[in-house]
Amino acid sequence: MRFNNFLPVFLLLFCSCREEKIAFVGTLSGNASKTGLYAKNGLEIAVDEINTSGGIGGSRIVLDIFDDKNNPSIAEGIDYGIAMKNYKIIIGHNTSEMSKAGLKAIANKQILMISPYSASDGLSGLNDNFIRVIPASRSQAEATARYAKQSGYKRIYVLYDKTNIAYSSTFIKYFSDETGNTSILHKTLFESADEKTLTEILRQSSILNPDSFLILTSGRTLAVICQSLRKYGFHQQIFMSGAAANEELMENAGKYSEGIIFSHFINFNIDSEQSNVFREKYLSKFGEQPSLVSLLAYDSIMILKQSIEEDKPDIADASVDEIKESIIRKKNFSLLTGSFSINLNGDAERKTYLYRISKGKYVLIGN
Repeated sequence: MRFNNFLPVFLLLFCSCREEKIAFVGTLSGNASKTGLYAKNGLEIAVDEINTSGGIGGSRIVLDIFDDKNNPSIAEGIDYGIAMKNYKIIIGHNTSEMSKAGLKAIANKQILMISPYSASDGLSGLNDNFIRVIPASRSQAEATARYAKQSGYKRIYVLYDKTNIAYSSTFIKYFSDETGNTSILHKTLFESADEKTLTEILRQSSILNPDSFLILTSGRTLAVICQSLRKYGFHQQIFMSGAAANEELMENAGKYSEGIIFSHFINFNIDSEQSNVFREKYLSKFGEQPSLVSLLAYDSIMILKQSIEEDKPDIADASVDEIKESIIRKKNFSLLTGSFSINLNGDAERKTYLYRISKGKYVLIGN
């Protein structure tokens, strides 16, 4: 009986009673929800690990989850509400378009957004409360374009998705700057790969007779377009962005993804013990393999833990400015997705790799 009375006192003495709420905002419903769910799951594993090891500087992390429904107006409203409730950190969003909307809502407010998967160059080089763990799309666009140019492709038909236009428009700009504007035959902006859109793409392809395609969209939508092009006899080279290099592309495109070329900031041919342990935990908890965005979401909160604990005893004692400064001061990180640095503007810097899809695998081109 004395042991039972003592136990609550023991727990109070050795467990922190402080909590810090962190908001995750991503697309968790609708056609674009898969990426957001992968990110949410990765964050949940990270938070479990953080709390098991004593929190961040002693404070237990409480993860509150919000669905932006891939709608900029909803994203803006959610982020504004979060800022008004005195959260210090938002982890999100999973597209540049949603992050852009959210940043508008939190401008000049004491809250920091850390994005696992927003790559638009329109978000780069700004002294704002925005940090991301992936580089802007420019380096990937330029690397892909250099390969296209060196390989002699001069008649490129560009297809790009309206749902993440903040990302696509800057990718096209840097790609065409590198290949030369005259290399772009035509651009088609689409909202979904429905029958009407596919018919228009096939019609334009017949008229233009391009020597290659640059397709900027999600992995799932890219799979549909690739299948349609190949089935109707268009076997030209396809280039895509690294954002589409995911499980949805490989699962849905099958043999139709063969030969696609893209650049990415991840070396897919290197596995670390740390990432393998994460994958085992993810599979055990969620019954499926994680996506890359799951690892990036994990890294997004881990940069927070590593940086704050070097500078401050507890996240609860740190201001938003101090949290941002801690991350920038630490600068260099080596986590699940490899080594990267965060520059003075909060932008990630990573090495770029060029790949070709071959027999369902990402094969490095060159070094």
